[in-house]
Amino acid sequence: MAAQSQTARQHTVPEVQKLRNAVEFMDCLSQDGFSEIASIARIALSSLETPNGYRNLDNIANALKAILGKADDIQNCINGEAEQVGCNYTDDARRRRWDALRQAREAGVRPEQGYAEHVLRDVPGQDAVLGRSQDEAQGKAAPGIAL
Repeated sequence: MAAQSQTARQHTVPEVQKLRNAVEFMDCLSQDGFSEIASIARIALSSLETPNGYRNLDNIANALKAILGKADDIQNCINGEAEQVGCNYTDDARRRRWDALRQAREAGVRPEQGYAEHVLRDVPGQDAVLGRSQDEAQGKAAPGIAL
């Protein structure tokens, strides 16, 4: 019996070390990335506390884009590390929403015009988000569909 538990322990030590390495690397990623995000946000917020901060709002927009990019990168890296050790989180509700969206698109369902288009009007790629073709986005009727 003691021999069995000794054998089982030998098989789990490398797995435990692999998990420890993954957690340590994810901690490194999160500390570095989230510190950068916090620094960019602090700078952007500080600039809005002075009249000069409003002279070039492109700087604020660029800071927000950098925050978005960094957050996406860190999320993907951490998720990839978790997947490698079989410990990635799956949001079942989000997966159901994506499945429903895919089914709606396949069925030809389009979102109502209105608020979503208003909010997304300046977002690059908004037509793909709204599920519109390029013809629909340009006001041209898609084949068989009257606008």
